[in-house]
Amino acid sequence: MTDLPDIDAILTGRITEGQKLDFKRKVDLEDKASKVSIVDDVVAFLNADGGHILIGIDEDRKTSTVSLCPVTGDVDSFCLRLQDAIKSNIAAKPSDLTVNAIPVEGGSVVYIDLGRNNNKPYTNMMNSRYLQRRGRKNEGLLPGEVKALYETRSKLMDGLAARSKRHLDEISEEGILTLDCPMMHISILPFAHLIHDFPPFEARKGALERKGFSPPHGSYEAFERVTGGHEVRAIDLNGHMISRFFVGDDWYVHSIFCHPIPFKQGEGRVDFIEMLVEISHHFTNIENFFKKEGIHGPFALDINLVNLHSRDHFVTLFQRVKSVSMGRPSYMEAVRGADLAKTVVDRIRQASIYG
Repeated sequence: MTDLPDIDAILTGRITEGQKLDFKRKVDLEDKASKVSIVDDVVAFLNADGGHILIGIDEDRKTSTVSLCPVTGDVDSFCLRLQDAIKSNIAAKPSDLTVNAIPVEGGSVVYIDLGRNNNKPYTNMMNSRYLQRRGRKNEGLLPGEVKALYETRSKLMDGLAARSKRHLDEISEEGILTLDCPMMHISILPFAHLIHDFPPFEARKGALERKGFSPPHGSYEAFERVTGGHEVRAIDLNGHMISRFFVGDDWYVHSIFCHPIPFKQGEGRVDFIEMLVEISHHFTNIENFFKKEGIHGPFALDINLVNLHSRDHFVTLFQRVKSVSMGRPSYMEAVRGADLAKTVVDRIRQASIYG
């Protein structure tokens, strides 16, 4: 979230409306025109650089004076209703958006906080408008500008498909996968991949300290240089690789996770709770890795569980499928470990006899 502007500074004219700040006297959620207007404002900010929209501040542009027009009544309820009205009427769904209130004399100033949202372009589904904040104004995007924003999404999705195929071919040629077992492949391509002068991943912190990662089934290990990037591996007692986390010089990320489905041999069942914990832990580690490296969305992501029938008990449990995918690759603003893990486990459950 972004820093909240100071109300006193706004009232004294030291902070004014601009690229990242807008004032609204009131918003009436029972009035369709008012609701359309506030969604338009949010869409315009989302398609620019984010910012704040403050409700309960009246600006007289003729005299350049600003005064309070506080929101009264059940402000908490209003904030929840406003947030729901905004999110339910915008496509794609913004992830970094909150609505809160600041107590002031006579009531509250409600502020819409628009942080980092990169899943552009956004549109108001109530009127199908694409808008962008430019200075103090919201201006409609031209068809060519909308197309350019969609092309960024296409480039990232197409880039993930091509990069994943090339990487899997390289893995096959290197012969690093020696186990015949169920395994999960996670492929992620962040927006940084499209920025040609973006610095590559650096595995060192200073002259001596090396960065590391905790792969599934393994402990925290330092990254090692390999062809095209850096990796961390976990090896079992027989010398077989059971997990690998790879970061390419171009910020392509690929994770291999062997034995992702815990099976209780004596009970003849899958332990979905343990699976959720393990997968959530791994995805959260990936989420935190991106945060530490300052890598922001959007991200293209693909997850596939393959080779299920390499184990006899999974032939019975997954009678209809030999592999499980999440469908089409996803395009998302942020990698949220817990949410991703739940989606993956739900999909695995649906593909099994338990589904």
